[in-house]
Amino acid sequence: MSEPSTDVIVLGAGISGLVSAMRLADSGLTVNVLEARNRVGGRIYTLKGESFGYVDVGAAYLGRSQHRIVQLAKELDIDTHLMSEEGNEIIYTVGKRMITTVDDIPRWSNPIAWMDCNNLFWHIDTMAQQVPIDAPWKCRMASEWDAITCHAWFSSMCWTKQTRAYADLVVRVEFAVEPCDLSLLFFLWYFRAAGGVKRIHLLEDGAQEMKLIGGTQQLCEKLAEKIGSDNVNLSDQVIEIINENDDITVSTASGKKYKAKYVICTIPQNLLGRITFYPPLPSTRIQLIQRMPMGSCIKTFMYYKERFWSEKGYSGTVLSDGPLLALDDTKPDGTHPALMSFLNGDWGRKLAKRSEERRVGKECRSRWSPYH
Repeated sequence: MSEPSTDVIVLGAGISGLVSAMRLADSGLTVNVLEARNRVGGRIYTLKGESFGYVDVGAAYLGRSQHRIVQLAKELDIDTHLMSEEGNEIIYTVGKRMITTVDDIPRWSNPIAWMDCNNLFWHIDTMAQQVPIDAPWKCRMASEWDAITCHAWFSSMCWTKQTRAYADLVVRVEFAVEPCDLSLLFFLWYFRAAGGVKRIHLLEDGAQEMKLIGGTQQLCEKLAEKIGSDNVNLSDQVIEIINENDDITVSTASGKKYKAKYVICTIPQNLLGRITFYPPLPSTRIQLIQRMPMGSCIKTFMYYKERFWSEKGYSGTVLSDGPLLALDDTKPDGTHPALMSFLNGDWGRKLAKRSEERRVGKECRSRWSPYH
């Protein structure tokens, strides 16, 4: 069954696809958005319920330096709230517990470890400045850095176990992979694009400075409303794209066929392998798709009657080289006290193999142990 032809078809109703579609529609072009899931948002997903209000089980945080998404929230009339900085954070590395402030890099009690950490972060920022944001492959050291994993580079740079463990922790938190899975060039490009170590690490003026009141998925829901429900097609998985004589036909699993002059693909690269292309994609592009897996991440929330960590003088932030990473996820008005955590990289893969009951038990024990 053929649908009316449009100027552009956008694959994916996540934030990138919907923003692209809205901008194109605003410029006067006709657009169709095709989404395999039964909702908009992609990796942005907000659940709602009486017992917890709302919760972002997908992407959640914004920083003022991320001016495009901040401006979009203003355009869509969505309010933000600042994350709490009150109290100390807890860091566990190599079996040692350290209490520090939220607004600083780790201040290890061992002065050598502290100098080691400062030296590592200084090198990350200095080297990242050499990587062009728009063309990292043009960096003078691109070939050499792309051939090195973060694991290998950390091993050559870190003098102390504490700093090495913390460096591994940073990779798991930011990328949801292990240091041995990540190219040093990509790692440095990411820090350059994000504005440096402190902007990623710190709360104030950092990448986790604020959240959207009511949940992040509002961005996608309001964008879809502006584009129009007739132009956003849900539960319509793309299986084939044929380009003949500059006329593009996109076929979906439901049997529908869409035609357009152009196609914009905003779905994750590894999902392109599920689509048949004619003519076929270049062999180098196919190899790239095969080599760009997603990270492994489990995001969990635990709700309490009160913010007991705040009463003990803690912010709720816990970082560790083990399975625990926790952040306060209490609502801005103080309701629904909660701790959120990520289980990333190998920890996420290991726990994914366990039963739900065993995962919940592990989480409960992990959340309580830092405060006792």
